[in-house]
Amino acid sequence: MKVQRIGLTAGTIRKVDIASEISDQESYPYLMSFAFDLATLKASIASVGLINPPILREGERGDMEVVTGYRRIRAAHELGIQEIQCMVVSCHAMNANHALLVAFYDNLATRSFNVIEKGLALEHLSRFHTAAEIVETYMPLMGLAKRKEVYEQYLRIQRRLTDSVKWALAKGKIQLKTAEILLEADEENIDIIYSYGKQLNLNANQWHQFVDMTVDLMKIEGVSARDLFDELGISSVIDQDIKNVPQQVNTVLDILRSRRYPKVTSTQKLLRRKFAAIEMPPGARIIPPPNLEGTEYKLEVLFKEGSSLRANLLKIANDPNLISLEPPLSEGLKVFEGHGDKKGPRK
Repeated sequence: MKVQRIGLTAGTIRKVDIASEISDQESYPYLMSFAFDLATLKASIASVGLINPPILREGERGDMEVVTGYRRIRAAHELGIQEIQCMVVSCHAMNANHALLVAFYDNLATRSFNVIEKGLALEHLSRFHTAAEIVETYMPLMGLAKRKEVYEQYLRIQRRLTDSVKWALAKGKIQLKTAEILLEADEENIDIIYSYGKQLNLNANQWHQFVDMTVDLMKIEGVSARDLFDELGISSVIDQDIKNVPQQVNTVLDILRSRRYPKVTSTQKLLRRKFAAIEMPPGARIIPPPNLEGTEYKLEVLFKEGSSLRANLLKIANDPNLISLEPPLSEGLKVFEGHGDKKGPRK
């Protein structure tokens, strides 16, 4: 792997007015920061000042571009500092690609990139370098596999996801695999799905289930996310003022699961009825395999001493309703063949 040697052309140190010279978003064409916390940096600047001056690239008309130090500039601005010392390099001495590589290596040397920042870096690099060069040379430096499909995945995330979804991804609220499923929808539906999920305050695993089932159902039924949520009553569940948020989340996921996997859901209902018919002693329960993907049930029994365990096990074993309980797959086949649960799923 050949890495281009990057040198920094000498510039001049001068005071720069933050508000007047670099407040425009166009001043950050090399930005590789997203969803960051300035608290520690602000405390440092407030205590000892700005130790390392940001590097700015000055255009022919005196306009400034931030090459390095975006976070430092933001922190100083939030502290009410009007002017800061910067190293200013002429655009004639540092072209745009040179400035980008200085920014890239400066960030690499001081911190790790989050998921979105990797996409930002790849997006910037794509302006000056071929996909093959980026995959071979720059992606390994960010801990990414040298595969073109990974490169394209990060570009899709950078170009198509809204800032709110990117923030959730950068903070680990949603997983990369969840974001990939979201990208199967258009921008309007992505916004709606994210808005509904955010109101439920989902954890990462719940987010994945919510997005996976929603996008699947949208494709299967040919409907928008909003129409799907309205038809299933999910909009009403979310709009309710329910203090028990976990219960609300479970309700929404159960609704989606029933629609996406109607036969599995019907089998689970059938099993719950059979479990209820078995007279279980206190502290005992039968647990089916998750999503009915296993071949065995699990019996859980709480007991204080051996004699009570023996009595409870005998009570369970002698219950006549236990004989009707067949293996999970057999119970499922009853539903698949139209037996057991007479109420069919909605089409």
